[in-house]
Amino acid sequence: MSRRRALVVLLAAAVLAPAGPAAAASLDVVDGRGDVWTYDVDPQSPKTYRRAPEVTRADVTRATYTLTDRRVTVTVRLAELGPGGGPLHVRTRMRAGDGVRHVVGVSVTRRHPDGVARLTDYHFTPVDCAVRHRVDPRRDLLRVGFPARCVGGPASLEFTSAVARRVGGLYHFDNPHTSGPNPKGWTAPVRRERPRSTPR
Repeated sequence: MSRRRALVVLLAAAVLAPAGPAAAASLDVVDGRGDVWTYDVDPQSPKTYRRAPEVTRADVTRATYTLTDRRVTVTVRLAELGPGGGPLHVRTRMRAGDGVRHVVGVSVTRRHPDGVARLTDYHFTPVDCAVRHRVDPRRDLLRVGFPARCVGGPASLEFTSAVARRVGGLYHFDNPHTSGPNPKGWTAPVRRERPRSTPR
């Protein structure tokens, strides 16, 4: 498998989060440090990936998924986001209760240091939607959100995120759900929080 295809496959894969229902509108997934992976470039090695625990700039520490009646928000924290650095790509897949899936992503590059975000369907066709994002190096976080109606206003969503960042000429990978390079499965459902009615 080529490196480019491996990157696409990794970012497109689903992930397995800790079990347990999410009764509220928000789900926190905490990830341990030092579980970053990169390509194994040794031509004599049968392995595809090797560990790279020293690369903090690709190390995810937490992901927070929020669904309300009006909005979907994904926040990803890194051990070190930092100013500058190589290209950073954060992708999150979402699956509604009826099986409909979407992908929201943010890419931070030298040309776009503040990041570029977009929402697509599962075939990577852009969805016309007011996607907003924030890249905050001082707080080591990246946040992206959009109106829930853009994905059909679902009653619940399951999520899966992956991060890829080029450091030292190689792409490095992490996800907030497992300690391995390849994410699997989905989070528990995050159920929509309905606004409270005002007593008359």
